[in-house]
Amino acid sequence: MNIHEIAACLLEEFDAHKPGAIFGRSELNLSIDDAYDVQFEIAAMREARGERVTGYKIGCISATMQKQLRIDRPVFGLVWDSELHRSGAHLRAQDFSDLAIEGEIAVRLGDDVPSSQWLHNNP
Repeated sequence: MNIHEIAACLLEEFDAHKPGAIFGRSELNLSIDDAYDVQFEIAAMREARGERVTGYKIGCISATMQKQLRIDRPVFGLVWDSELHRSGAHLRAQDFSDLAIEGEIAVRLGDDVPSSQWLHNNP
């Protein structure tokens, strides 16, 4: 599968509330750079259908998590307007897959990142 095909499959799974099923395939082996290429391909697809990036998130910032996931650096992802919910919103469990609670910290940066392309070139 090429990057576009992987991205299309992942977005289809996400929309069906079954994200990540593709990763059960043994032939799928992505490097971090490949994974970012997939992420940006999905971003282009989501932007084409009218969704907007509203922020960024980072993960795997601890050495322990990086070792567990066999990576050598933190990773980042995009936060989409369609995934933001105001405090007090009522959410339906069936709209999510493998629902879990994860503590996160949000910060507002003094200056915005120049562009998503800048992030792509500076992971």
